Amino acid sequence: QPQRKKMIGTTAVGPQNTMLSLFLPLVAAAVAVTVAKEDWPNGMGCVSENARDLPYCDVTLSVEERLSDLSSRLSREELVSRLQSNGMVPSVDRVGLPEFNYRVEAVHGLEAFCIDGKGDWCPTYFPIAQGVAASFNRSVFENMGVVIGEEAKIWAQKHGLAKSSRPMGTSVRCPMINVIRDPRWGRADEAPSEDPYLTGVFGYYATLGVQRQGNAAAEAKHFAAYDLETNADYQTDGRKGFDAQVTAFDWTDSYVVPFEMTIRDAKASSYMCSYNAVNGTPSCANSKLSSLAKDDW
Repeated sequence: QPQRKKMIGTTAVGPQNTMLSLFLPLVAAAVAVTVAKEDWPNGMGCVSENARDLPYCDVTLSVEERLSDLSSRLSREELVSRLQSNGMVPSVDRVGLPEFNYRVEAVHGLEAFCIDGKGDWCPTYFPIAQGVAASFNRSVFENMGVVIGEEAKIWAQKHGLAKSSRPMGTSVRCPMINVIRDPRWGRADEAPSEDPYLTGVFGYYATLGVQRQGNAAAEAKHFAAYDLETNADYQTDGRKGFDAQVTAFDWTDSYVVPFEMTIRDAKASSYMCSYNAVNGTPSCANSKLSSLAKDDW
């Protein structure tokens, strides 16, 4: 594990507000920089001469006021460029926004390259989620999250590289809290348990750990009912063609429980919609799912 350093950031916020959920990781990347300016080529975030005097960098203002100021300074094209999650978001130098990587995997440890390339500063890897959940130990779940959050912050500040050799971001895809329904499911090894409550407890404490002191933003996945996939035709991606038919009882008693505990109770900053459809509607276009997470929770 790399040497720990105390790093102060912004406090993570739940996705109750659409603007907040969209810009929180960008603000975290922009205003949570506490290292000396010379550590950042061309300046970055609120250490940038272009941004340091702007209202969104004023820590005496509320998060809502700072986000409102920041979003008002972005063009429509720049706003739209942030409506994606599968790669790099370009920088906006005139307001100090750095480029940002939304695709940071961290199911059981930060998926990243060693910083020095020699093995001295490498991310911590934990057992698969089932192995961690089998401890039935809440502090273990939370401590795993703490390490992931701290290392995401360190890697971002040290210019470490994430998956596909992209710059590290501080919005991490953790925890993965789908309920295991069939051991033949290809991604069962990523999920914590077959039990909705244990899975929810795992997600709750892992999220608290990741978001401690604003080190990183937790992204709960995959919402929802992503517990089976088909691939009869090897040329197609079966997970994107699967329509999960879920009864009201199963939805309330099983599939939604871990996400309610993680998003509503632990205040996960965001969630990743599932590849599949739920009762005929693709999850990423399902207004009932987004309303449940953003409005009800």
